[in-house]
Amino acid sequence: MRKIIGGLLLGSMLLGSLLLFSAVYAEESDPMTKQPDAFLNTPILPLRDNYCSSVMVISPKSRAEDFLHAFDLLKKEKVGKVFFRFSDGSVVTNVQEMTLLTNGTMFLLKVTSNQGVAYRFVLIEDLLEIGHS
Repeated sequence: MRKIIGGLLLGSMLLGSLLLFSAVYAEESDPMTKQPDAFLNTPILPLRDNYCSSVMVISPKSRAEDFLHAFDLLKKEKVGKVFFRFSDGSVVTNVQEMTLLTNGTMFLLKVTSNQGVAYRFVLIEDLLEIGHS
């Protein structure tokens, strides 16, 4: 009988400690219990100017195929030299060929200049614009 009562006391002490710990932990981790007014009055700011609220997920290979198709259309027009504008601000002109690599995440550009032919590998996320110059 003594062991049963001792076990019950020990069990209730452990349960009480656990409940106390969980209540304290919940109070520390919940920002609403500390300062609910400060949380509710925090202004919501846009991530950047002209931020577009809609998001469209496009696979890299689909985007690469669109760039390749746009390049082919511009080459057929033969209005001027095809140029590429990149995210670092650089522009490449006189692009003669554009080849999509196997996984669809990079291009190989063949560029002609006075020095001859040059090749450049480009990540699709670095390509911003294709056009005629």
